Amino acid sequence: MYGWATTAAAMVSAALWITGCGQQEKAPPAEPQSPVDRAAAPYRQALASGPETASAHLRLGQVLAGYSQADSAQAHFERALALEPGNVDAHFELAKIHYSQSRFEEAVKAYQDVIRLKPNHTWALNNLGFVLKRLGRFEASEQAYRQAIAADSTFAQAYNNLAQLYKITDRPALAITLFERARAIDPTFPEAYVNLAMIHREQRQVALESQALRDYLAHFGTKGDHSAYAQQRLQEIAAETAAPSPAAKKPR
Repeated sequence: MYGWATTAAAMVSAALWITGCGQQEKAPPAEPQSPVDRAAAPYRQALASGPETASAHLRLGQVLAGYSQADSAQAHFERALALEPGNVDAHFELAKIHYSQSRFEEAVKAYQDVIRLKPNHTWALNNLGFVLKRLGRFEASEQAYRQAIAADSTFAQAYNNLAQLYKITDRPALAITLFERARAIDPTFPEAYVNLAMIHREQRQVALESQALRDYLAHFGTKGDHSAYAQQRLQEIAAETAAPSPAAKKPR
């Protein structure tokens, strides 16, 4: 009797141990995916079934670039180009990666590849102008900006960037004309107002500077990115205008 009870108890104990062991072997719950993993999942799935799909490499690279994973993004853009050398978007995205990593000469080449494949690619022309200006190649930069404007006469950013080039190469009258043109084309483009005000300030054109700042505030209110600067500068101008000039002070 004692032996039977002992055996039964052992069996119950063994059963409990097996049950407990089985519970411990369950897979832990999956960790939540990160935002980048969720965004990348469709393209990774596409590449799992079709690893030689250039468009999937391009899209995955764009997702990774958007999450600041430049090296991984570059690898996918380069793979897309290996599979499809004429992929304009992959060249363009690769150029942006090169620029973000301060590889300016590589960025120039990649933008030139875009333009070779699509001569009227306005953003590639505009961005090429920007990189060339950064490298001090002002004549080539001006040519690129002018090509961008020729391709799209309503491209406000290109007018603004060319105006900036004219400003740093001491051609203020041309710069003012183009800042005004950018603002007229796109009244929602805040930098055109601010850049116009700043060049008027450099030229000591106080009334025109004030008007540009007031125009900015009229369009963007007190919550715009440059509103604090505009308000502060208008206050400074008002104080400077109200203060008597040294010549007007009476001698003691």
